Amino acid sequence: MVKRLKNILKHDIVYTTSMVVESRALSSNLFLIKMNIFRELKRPLPPQFVMVWVPGYEAIPMSIAHFDNNELWIIVKPVGPTTRALSRVKKGDLLGLYGPLGKPLVPEGDKYLLLAGGSGIATILHYLQVLSRHGKRCRVVFGCWRSDEVGVIPDLIKELGGEPVITCFDKECDFYGTVGDYVSQVNIEQYDAIIACGPLLMLKDVTERVGCRDNFIVILDSLVKCGIGLCGSCKIGGEKDLFLCIDGPGFYLYQVRDLFGC
Repeated sequence: MVKRLKNILKHDIVYTTSMVVESRALSSNLFLIKMNIFRELKRPLPPQFVMVWVPGYEAIPMSIAHFDNNELWIIVKPVGPTTRALSRVKKGDLLGLYGPLGKPLVPEGDKYLLLAGGSGIATILHYLQVLSRHGKRCRVVFGCWRSDEVGVIPDLIKELGGEPVITCFDKECDFYGTVGDYVSQVNIEQYDAIIACGPLLMLKDVTERVGCRDNFIVILDSLVKCGIGLCGSCKIGGEKDLFLCIDGPGFYLYQVRDLFGC
């Protein structure tokens, strides 16, 4: 409880308003929203996130896809009432926001394998922005089920300095199969760190392929309500009591080995 109370008192959590400056579809099921933050936000590092409030709806956790000069990007996959409303916002709309939340987790190294499934591409793009800015080499693997879900994601990856590989079950892709299928066919020893963000089934599949490596980071998803460690809704298993919103959302695999059976 003391740890959580200290988190609330942190001066770097900002409560503010933001204005949408761009909203567009990236693919058949993903939407990019760029917003200007009214108050200065401490520069977030991956895999930190923000809570976004859509007027008339609840506040929901959103991964940061990019941040620069107080402009913040998020990527939305409409699955419920709030995310559907968020995917429909227009330029000039106002949104509530507080953050950055969660703990930064950027491993040392020079060459990275970044694995994304679906909307997990948001956090992976933030990693790509930060790592490429420091001259690191990044191979980005983006997995989806159909080619219409790819859209312009490869262009975004290239724009941020990454080498994209697209995996899906259509013929119009770089690799036919899942992210795990791809990983099982590459030499992962050449990478200083592996970072994966996507559905739990994808993370478990990749874990089974590569094993419990010390340089493997998983970005988890959970029910987050308050974002500051008070409500307990995002408590997850692990080597000790871990809360996704203040201890994560990124973890070295050994910290959450119970979730992956290793």
